[in-house]
Amino acid sequence: GKSNPDGSRSDNPKIFIDKPEKEIMRKTHDEIMIEKFEKEYPQLSQSFKKVQEEQYRLFASKMSDYGLDNIALGTKLETKDEKKMSLSGIFFRMNDKINRWKTFLTKGEVQNESLTDTYKDLSNYGLIALLVEKDQWKK
Repeated sequence: GKSNPDGSRSDNPKIFIDKPEKEIMRKTHDEIMIEKFEKEYPQLSQSFKKVQEEQYRLFASKMSDYGLDNIALGTKLETKDEKKMSLSGIFFRMNDKINRWKTFLTKGEVQNESLTDTYKDLSNYGLIALLVEKDQWKK
C-alpha cells in the first residue's frame, strides 16, 4: 500500500487537510451565503464590489501620499501602547468625519468636502483600524 503523511500505510490514503474542519465548514457556508446573496441581489452585490474597488484605489492613492507613518505615528506598532496611540489617532480622524457628516445633516451643506467623500473616508479609516488591530499595518 501507499504511505500516508502520518506514516500509516493503506491502499486508500486518507485525505489530509491543513485547515481545521470548522474552518473548512465555515468557508463552505460563507461561499454558499455569497452565492445566495449574489443570486438574490445581483445589482446590489455588483454595486458593492464596485464601491470596494473604488475604495481600494482611493486607499492606494492616499498611501502613496502619506505612507505607513501617517497611521503608525512614527512607531513600528509593536507594543500595545503604540497600537493604542495609532487607534486613537484613527478615532480622532473618524470623529472629524462624523462631525462633518453631522454638520451636513443639521445645516444641509459643508465646505470643501462632499458627503460622499466623508462616507469613503470613514469606510477606509474603519478598514485601516482593522489592519492595525490585526497587526497587518506593514509593508
